[in-house]
Parts: sequence; C-alpha cells; structure tokens
Amino acid sequence: FADSLCEIHGHANEFRCASGMGYHDTGDGLVERVGAQWKSWNDRVNANVDVNVGHTKRVRCDSDFIDPVDQPNDVLRCQHCRTPARPNVLLFHDTDPNVLRDITAQRERYQSWEARMEDAVVNAARTSHRQNLVVLELGCGTTVPAVRQESEEVYGDLLARLTASHEQGGFVTFIRVNPKHADIDETRNSGHGRVISIRDTSLSALRSINECLTERNVLGKY
Repeated sequence: FADSLCEIHGHANEFRCASGMGYHDTGDGLVERVGAQWKSWNDRVNANVDVNVGHTKRVRCDSDFIDPVDQPNDVLRCQHCRTPARPNVLLFHDTDPNVLRDITAQRERYQSWEARMEDAVVNAARTSHRQNLVVLELGCGTTVPAVRQESEEVYGDLLARLTASHEQGGFVTFIRVNPKHADIDETRNSGHGRVISIRDTSLSALRSINECLTERNVLGKY
C-alpha cells in the first residue's frame, strides 16, 4: 500500500531537522530568509553545527536522529545540530528546502500517476474493455480548499477528455463526503460522468459504502 500512497503535503507524524527553515531555494542555490528572527535562527543553527558528526540540512529526523522526549517541556531535537525538529509537513509560506524537496518528488510522482490513470480510462473507452474511475474525496473542508480543487480538476479533466473522444465507453464518478460541505456543482453531470454528495462523516460513509458493495456482491451470486 505504501507504494501507491503519495504524501503531497508531507506527513505530520514524522519529524525532521528544522535547520533549513531559515533558507529559501531560489533554484540557483540556498539563500537566507530576510528578517531579524531568521538571522537569529540561522546564527543559532550555524553555531550548533558539528561537522564531525556529518551534519546535513537534508537529514531526515526519524527515530535514529531524534532524542526521546522524557519531560513535558522537552522537544525533539536533531542529534546533528541540536535544533528542535519540525513536523515533516508543508506549512503556510514554508520555504524549508528539506521539506520541499521530498514534497516536490511526491507531487511529481502523483502527477505522473494521474496522467497514466487518465490515459488508461480514455484509451479503454475506444475498446470493448471499458474502464470507470471513481474519485472519492473524504473530509476535505473549505478553509484550505486545495484538495477539493484538485478533486474537481481531476473529474473535470477526465470528463472533458471522455466527452471529446466521442466514444461510448468510459465513465468517471466524483463522490464528495463531508458532514457540512459536501456540495458539488451537479450541472457537471453528463453522459460520461456524475457527481454525488454525501453529507456524512468519512468513517460512517465508508462503512455504508462497504455495506452496499457487500450486499451487491452477495446478491450478484444468486
């Protein structure tokens, strides 16, 4: 399962060295972020770097690099530079090259998979081996709507390609599950696609979907 999962915003349960937070990758190299607080942070990091232990700003702080937390006031620290470790997740206005490097790789991996998946559905529509796609969006709110927008774009892009192909096969379904914000533009239904809004929690909706699929499979045997 891990081989098919893309963490395109990072992983909040992982920690890594925070020494790169004070830098910005311009494409031509790392440049220090401007401001007194960033200067203070970078000076502190540079003062604690011990080149004899192989410190690098790109080291991942997993269990081998993080001190155990013994007291409530303790923080996880990188064993190389002794600075506090940070969650391995993309934050607002984040320029940490350590985090961005991995996230960029994950995004490229996702984009490559998306292109192959859409091609497979469209190409199959030209044959007798019709393939259908279901985009299942779980619990994505409106405060940070990036995932909602991505779901809509995937649905819209594939729907447009299937419609333009003038083939009979191929179908895409977009299901949005959210207890408060499950609305989808239902005018986007067509001969090659449909949208479904489910006002429910993710776990409850998944259980209901599983029950329906199980019942259908059982009835299909008789």
